[in-house]
Parts: sequence; C-alpha cells; structure tokens
Amino acid sequence: MRALQRFLDGPRGAGFARNAKETQVWAPRPLSDAPLEVYLSDGALLATEAGFAPVPDVEQIRGEEVPAGCVLLMQGSVLQTK
Repeated sequence: MRALQRFLDGPRGAGFARNAKETQVWAPRPLSDAPLEVYLSDGALLATEAGFAPVPDVEQIRGEEVPAGCVLLMQGSVLQTK
C-alpha cells in the first residue's frame, strides 16, 4: 500500500492518481500489521503493473463480487483514514 501510494505521488504514477475514482484499493478490514487481502480497481491494478512489474498472481473479480463490508483503503494516492 505505502509503495503504491509513493508511486502514485511520483511523476510516473501521477497520471494514474489524477482519476481517483478509477484508482482505488479496498480490503475486507482496515490496515494492520498482518498480511492483508486487497482488491484493486482496474486503474489501481494498471498503476501497480506500471510501477512494480511483475505483479503477483491476481484473480479477477467484478465490483459486485467484492465482499460486503469492505473498506476503502486508498483513493488516488490518498490513504483513507475513516
């Protein structure tokens, strides 16, 4: 998360961060020290691939398949605190 945030704040990632509605990261629970399963929007996945290729295996799911109750962790390059 922090690495992606730094990438989006930098010159190479700025184009992805401009459209915050398209660059979102969701999770079943808020950030913690434990490993966390995250759900990336298409824009966030494209930014991740641009900054950190190769990306680990990904499973594609659509918005309605994201588990209920997920929290928005990051929108654009801004970490969400609520």
